[in-house]
Amino acid sequence: MYRLKFIYNDSTATRTEYYSGGTYQFQGEKYACISGSLSNAKLFKSHKSAESEYNKLNSSCVNVPNDYEIENCSSHIL
Repeated sequence: MYRLKFIYNDSTATRTEYYSGGTYQFQGEKYACISGSLSNAKLFKSHKSAESEYNKLNSSCVNVPNDYEIENCSSHIL
């Protein structure tokens, strides 16, 4: 299983958040649903499907950063 991890860097800190699935519209712009909680992260069955989802989100949502990782979380699931 895989999950999308977004990495946000600013002048004072780095934070990571996870794609939790879905999008929403606010004031005419599209946003990806993200969460700081690992337990809310959407899981993908393959690296390819996670990559495809990232590409769709990056091209259509204003809050998706260019800095991201696709984490293999299979070893974290019992």
